[in-house]
Amino acid sequence: MTTVAAQLRDIYSQNTRSVLSNVCLAKAGLGIGTGTNTKIKMANTVTYAIDGIIYSATTAEVAHTTVTVQSTATDRVYLVCINAAGTLSIIAGTEAAVGSALCPMPTTGLCAIGAMLITTTSTAFTPNTSVAGTNNTATYYDLMRVPAGRILGTL
Repeated sequence: MTTVAAQLRDIYSQNTRSVLSNVCLAKAGLGIGTGTNTKIKMANTVTYAIDGIIYSATTAEVAHTTVTVQSTATDRVYLVCINAAGTLSIIAGTEAAVGSALCPMPTTGLCAIGAMLITTTSTAFTPNTSVAGTNNTATYYDLMRVPAGRILGTL
């Protein structure tokens, strides 16, 4: 009898293996940073798996590493990920028309725990400078993995 672990080993696509074995198992409670209001905060302790190994991380805040300005009247998804060491990171998606921004995929060794969708109206959004929810709309999602279809605003 073949075990599930052996079947996962037989999957040659890294992306497929990541989707199956990198999952968040608890709500991250994402929101605006409390220490620094331009960061994203993980308010809850999170249990998650990377490559099938289970980890846990306590609350933390993360700054944007991409500082590309998001234009007015657009959507962009900022995917919040965690690695095996418990370090948070943000992957910025591609700017798109309102209602059509795709959630980016995590890179190897990262587990998606949530996302922030920023919708701008008359003011651009500058990561690490602009406050999410001020002169823009910020919607936070706790994720198990990146959803199929990857357009969060339609959920």
